[in-house]
Amino acid sequence: MKVFRRQNYLQIDFTDGSFYSTSECTDEIWKFLQENQENEGAVKKKFMKEELYQGRELMKKVEESKILTLRGHSVYMLGVSELSIPEDFVSKIIEAEEKGDEVELRKFKNFWALVSLNPDSRVRNNLFWFIRKWDMQITESGLIIAYRNADIKEEAKYGTEQVKTIINAYYKEKYINHNNPYSVDIEITSKGRTHNMNLGELYDEIVNGGDSPVYTDQHSHSTEIRLGHPVSIPREECDADQEHSCSRGLHTGAKGWLKQNYYGEVGLMVLVNPANVVAVPTIDSYGKMRTCEYFPIAIIDFDENGDIIESSYSLHDDVAYLKELRYEGTINNVDVDGYEISHTRANREEMYESILKSLNATE
Repeated sequence: MKVFRRQNYLQIDFTDGSFYSTSECTDEIWKFLQENQENEGAVKKKFMKEELYQGRELMKKVEESKILTLRGHSVYMLGVSELSIPEDFVSKIIEAEEKGDEVELRKFKNFWALVSLNPDSRVRNNLFWFIRKWDMQITESGLIIAYRNADIKEEAKYGTEQVKTIINAYYKEKYINHNNPYSVDIEITSKGRTHNMNLGELYDEIVNGGDSPVYTDQHSHSTEIRLGHPVSIPREECDADQEHSCSRGLHTGAKGWLKQNYYGEVGLMVLVNPANVVAVPTIDSYGKMRTCEYFPIAIIDFDENGDIIESSYSLHDDVAYLKELRYEGTINNVDVDGYEISHTRANREEMYESILKSLNATE
């Protein structure tokens, strides 16, 4: 028997292959496990019986849900996808619905729409478990906030510290102060002189004008990482075997996994489209997943212990990355290569209209 706990998340893996998990691990539960760590039978009797009861209660709530639909023993969000939803995700949707949390429900709907575009059933089944286990954030657009480190490949007009100052100020004005960044000036020191410059124009210079350093992965030094631009490789070049903890693909991790200078001198916050996740690790202590694309958006700070300092702003559905995505193809309940996420000028509404049109055509 193996027991994994991270904050309020608990997972118990029994020797017969069955497991129990909950996002509401109390000190009382933890004390019981410590006292019975050598008595797997007692632990299994307590928690598997409880899980059976909770499963029945959950299905009753699904039957009353206005968002979810029960067909046999499977649960669906038919307004979004014809794919069945993993039970741990079902419980969080029900919890948000009971609270009337419209923001959380919007996150979950958008997240599931993008998960449904992933061709690998293993990713679709395990991704939410991995996100919850490592306490990762989902944006209102359904994207995953993740992190990675990188090395500097090419210097530019603005250095890493200047870029970090500009981007963090831009997000602060836009998402915390709700100001127009183009109406705000910021002091920037360059070549020993301080200048007052327009924040919005500086952000455009960095993201669109190429005035930001180019970063790369420490392992191969083959990738070019630019803030505000997708980093991608063909999906078929990635290793989709979830049992391989470290293999071919673009690696991103949870904030609880990444440490300062771990495979790179600069820390980056990135967005990951669930459709582009290639492999989710099954190892309890491994908080890094493989993708075929991620979108770097900011440079992060670390505290004195080398841990990530989480940003004070939250990212919403007008992030430029999502506006570049459009769905093409057919969604099925089996693994297929019949669709892709392509970069276009389509806006968010056109993207989701395309998804829903394809879903409605799926029998």
